[in-house]
Amino acid sequence: MAGGYVVTVTDSKGCSATSAVSTTVNTNPTVVLNAPAVCAGSTLIISSTPSGGTPGYTYVWSGPNGFSAATQNITRPDATVAMSGLYSVTVTNTKGCISTNNSITATVEPKAFVGDFVWEDINGNGRQDLNEPGIN
Repeated sequence: MAGGYVVTVTDSKGCSATSAVSTTVNTNPTVVLNAPAVCAGSTLIISSTPSGGTPGYTYVWSGPNGFSAATQNITRPDATVAMSGLYSVTVTNTKGCISTNNSITATVEPKAFVGDFVWEDINGNGRQDLNEPGIN
């Protein structure tokens, strides 16, 4: 606990010495993460907003498929579905205090294909039936 402490040491001959010390407990930083879902081919952005502790933060990121980075925010151009998954960051402030358990799931949605949404409605029921292939 933070505060002032006094220690007295006495040897076997009865001689003693006293010393006082004041301690400070530094707070750990906290981090807010944001990762909006994106479509494949666009830029995946994961942002971190640290607060608390003593500013001057360092970052250690890990993510899917061996991803790593040491920046505050992550920018991954030409995103693929394989970039989806859990991203974790450890933030350390200038006093060496650490914020852990900071994770977020990023989602890269696959590109839609025109044939998945446009089809020849042979029977006119407004639904794509098995015998009604998509139009490319």
